[in-house]
Amino acid sequence: MAMEQKKNPSRRARLLCVLLLILYACTTSLKPVGEGGFQPEEDERRLWKEAQELQLRFDKSGLVYENVLVTEYVNQVALKLIPTNVAQEIGFQIKILKHPVPNAFALPHGALYIHTGMLARMENEAQLAAIIGHEASHIIRRHTLQTFRNVKQAAAFATTLAVIGAPAGMYGLGVVLLGTVGTLGLQHFSTFGPLMIDALDNK
Repeated sequence: MAMEQKKNPSRRARLLCVLLLILYACTTSLKPVGEGGFQPEEDERRLWKEAQELQLRFDKSGLVYENVLVTEYVNQVALKLIPTNVAQEIGFQIKILKHPVPNAFALPHGALYIHTGMLARMENEAQLAAIIGHEASHIIRRHTLQTFRNVKQAAAFATTLAVIGAPAGMYGLGVVLLGTVGTLGLQHFSTFGPLMIDALDNK
């Protein structure tokens, strides 16, 4: 009996390691926009609705830089980069936000924002194109939906790991924490969030 009790923590630890490997392996694979027949999925439509509401808040906040020439120029650069088949499946719109922090971000439904602080530091059109291409890729590859699903999946796995890992003592708890922190560490979150939401709330 004593021997069996000694083996159990080891078995649990091995099981935790297996589940941890599964956790990293189970990432959502999504078909990029533009490969034909794109239709947003149910949870994606909900994300789009929230993004559209956020865009409306931006438009009403007074934070949008209303310079027609600059805005048209930025959108013209974008049109050169975004493939026609992608533009047919999702509408892209680029706006400029009055904010000194050099940053840019994309909302999942096709809205892309560039801070005035970013534009002020650019020296040529190639740099602008690089920023637009990077942010557009988040939309085309549906990174927001992928992150949303992975975080939900990570939370579910973390709960399972906690239940299984608890009887394994501190070693098991350490593996649980490693799995949880590691998974969340894989997700990419833009720095714009707290800054821009605070700005909106202060309007």
